[in-house]
This record gives sequence, C-alpha cells and structure tokens, in this order.
Amino acid sequence: MPSPYAEELRGDLGAVVRHAIARAAFMRELCTHPRVVEASARWGEESGIHAAAREYAKARDDYAQALGFGGRADILRPDFADVELLARIEKPAETERLRALLDGAEETYTRVRAATHVDPTALVRELVPSGWPWVIGDLIGAFYRGLLSHVFGVQVVQQFVIEKHDARTWRLASQYTVGASAVLKVIPAPDGSRLPREKLDAIERNARWFYRARVLRDKADDLAQEHCEEERVKLH
Repeated sequence: MPSPYAEELRGDLGAVVRHAIARAAFMRELCTHPRVVEASARWGEESGIHAAAREYAKARDDYAQALGFGGRADILRPDFADVELLARIEKPAETERLRALLDGAEETYTRVRAATHVDPTALVRELVPSGWPWVIGDLIGAFYRGLLSHVFGVQVVQQFVIEKHDARTWRLASQYTVGASAVLKVIPAPDGSRLPREKLDAIERNARWFYRARVLRDKADDLAQEHCEEERVKLH
C-alpha cells in the first residue's frame, strides 16, 4: 500500500537534507554564542530549573552508586535493572529509601521543567531577532537538550522536526544561501569558478556566514578575508 505522503515527499529528499544541515549549523553558531550561553544560564537559574536538575542528577548519582555503579549514566545500562532487582531483595529498606529520594527529585524536576516550558518568553525575547519565530522552538529545544544531557549523564542529540505542510521550513536552507551571497561575491575562487553552494560543507558554511552577517553584523569583506586565510592554511 503506497504511503499517503508519497506525493508530498517525491523529489524532496535533497531539500530535507539541505534544510537539516543548514539548520543544525545555524543553531550551533547561535547556541555557542557567549550572549546566548549567558542568557540561557541566567534564565535557568532564575526559573529554578537548574537547581531542580542538579538535585535530580545528584539523586540519580546517589542511587546508582549505592547499587555499585559509577554514576547516573549507568542507570541506562541494560544490566542495571537486574542489579536493582537484586538490591531490592537483599537490601529492601535502603533501596526503597534511595528510590524515594530519586522519585522525589524527579517529581521536582518534572514540575519545574513543565512550568518553565510553558512560557519561554523571558529567554527568547533578547535572543531571537525580530521576524525569526522559527528559531524559538530550536532554541528552547537546545536548552532542554543540555538539561537532559546533564541529568542523565549522556549526550542528548538535537532533533529537528521538519513539517512538510509548513512552507516556511523549505525556505530556510535557501535563506542561508541568500544570506551568504554577499560573502560569496567578494571571495576570489582560485580557478575563477564559483564556490560550491550545494555540497554539505558549503551548506554549513553558508549557515555560519548567515549567522555572523545577520546576527553578529560582521562585514562580508571580513568574512571573506577570514575564509581566504583558512583556505591558505589548509593548502600549507
């Protein structure tokens, strides 16, 4: 039976890939900028979510270590459940006490996270340029991904949801290319040809230039000179 979305998806895989690469590259630039890092940290402390996350992470550490493991990341190991079951049989009182502390910390963390997730305005107002509402979801996603990585002790990967019915998402990859065009115009290609625009590294490059030109307001000439220096280093 054919997929009900077959007609929509036909011929669009390349656009999906280009969009995802450009979007991830842009968000890496945004989320590592000192202003964004500082604002996210401040919002996390003022909202109480960082304190709740630290409490929950410590409770997971204590619970894992009491069962003979190194730390909270080991709770995700396949053999953890077997050790936990054995501990509940051999040391029921101690295991239940630690489990109660863990459940209490988790409840606090979940409650605070839910409360702050409802209204992220305080975080994004000073970070998201006017007219760029599409950044908000990814920015909040990156914030919570960092929290989850800390709480569980493992790296949580950012997932981008690309909605087929939303035409705005399909314009983003081309928007990054257009935003980088000012830099592309002033970069002399070694053989006189144009720099690639569709290769994966070129898509990431365009997204970085778009961020620096449109958000940081770096000049195209400066970005072009920086690029030429980087290419010169590669050749040597």
